[in-house]
Formats: sequence, structure tokens, C-alpha cells
Amino acid sequence: MKIIETAIRSTPGDGLRLWVQLDSGHSLSLNVGIIEGLERQTKDVLSRVEISDDRTSISWPELSFALTNLEMVKIAVGPERFENMLRSTVASDYGRRGGSVRSDAKAAAARKNGRKGGRPRTKAGSRRKRTTKAE
Repeated sequence: MKIIETAIRSTPGDGLRLWVQLDSGHSLSLNVGIIEGLERQTKDVLSRVEISDDRTSISWPELSFALTNLEMVKIAVGPERFENMLRSTVASDYGRRGGSVRSDAKAAAARKNGRKGGRPRTKAGSRRKRTTKAE
């Protein structure tokens, strides 16, 4: 997730917003008034923002203030939702890694199951119906 472009925009009733365009095609629009360290700055000062060489953060050198792309996403979606997104991503990543591990024990279990005829075939209509939490 690399930063392509930034801008400071005025919005009626909302004050100043930091707009950030990402290489994924997504953009973030953050209310500057809720970002501690930027909340009292003028549009002129905020417009002197710089994008880092690796395009993963922005900074205001004269304010000694910087934001990474992850910090901006956290501000945009809120801290609780951001933590849930990270938790979900990390759990998914660990599961994917665990499932792709090729150990001697997994290989032996697969051979043993293969000698028994492998995974049983599912019969038409015998698949379990998935239920949702609402049901």
C-alpha cells in the first residue's frame, strides 16, 4: 500500500480534510480536526506535506509530525475496527501458513489415509447446510 498523492481540502461543515490516494486505487479522506498534532494547523501549513521516499508515510517537517499509511487507515476506520481487521488478517495468515506446512507427520498421515481409500466422497445432497449466527 503505497501513497501516490496527497492534498488538503476544505469541506463545508467539516473543516479541513487530508486526502490521500493509494496505489491500490483506494483513497482516504481524514478529518484533520481529529488528528492530534494537526488539529489547530492552517491549510497553508498542512499543504506543505511531504511523501516519504518509500511512499509509506507522509510528514510535515516544520511540525516534526508524520503519519504512516497504517496510522491513516486506523484513523479512517477507527481503532476498534482497525484492531479487528489486524486480528483477522493475522489469524488468516497463520492458518494459511499452517496449512501449507509440509512436515513428515502430515505426509505420513496423508499416505495412511490414501491406503484407506483417501477422503470419502460426498453424496449428493448430503453436505451440511451452513448456518449463520442469526439462525
